[in-house]
Amino acid sequence: MVPYLLLAGLLALGMQAMRLHLGRVNAGGSPRADVPFVIDAPTLAQAIYGRLDEQHAADYYRFTGMAGVGVRLLLLIPTSAYERGLRAQFHLYGPALPPDGATATMKPHELTIAGRGYMLVQTYVPPLEADGDYAVRVSRVDGAGAYCLCIGDREGGHADAATRERINQLLEV
Repeated sequence: MVPYLLLAGLLALGMQAMRLHLGRVNAGGSPRADVPFVIDAPTLAQAIYGRLDEQHAADYYRFTGMAGVGVRLLLLIPTSAYERGLRAQFHLYGPALPPDGATATMKPHELTIAGRGYMLVQTYVPPLEADGDYAVRVSRVDGAGAYCLCIGDREGGHADAATRERINQLLEV
């Protein structure tokens, strides 16, 4: 019963955080670890949309974190892409983390955010243990399609109309 309540609490936090996320598009992707998509403010609630397929199997992100601060990573896959077979995961790398990165496994959960269906496939919410540079790799396990990497929980605004349209186009492919 306690694990269920914990999971329910995490889902509620995730849904609340998603309502406040600033939409961003990783349009060209960031398939090279040495040229990652830089997240300047990891505590600012952001929803970063990208695409994975056989030729583009991973995207890399980087941010600077502080010990004791939770960055709240969530990986969502739009329901339509999930139903077509997209499976993805993330690994978090950085100070005080295992060399092969930290990752979380969980049973996917359906969410509806702003009228669109998503599958929440992973979350990472513990506070960071050390100051320093962190990397996130979002990688394709199977299939192809759009994903949404969410980070942060501090409200900071909403995407402008042009960015929302780019997100919608990315999700419709």
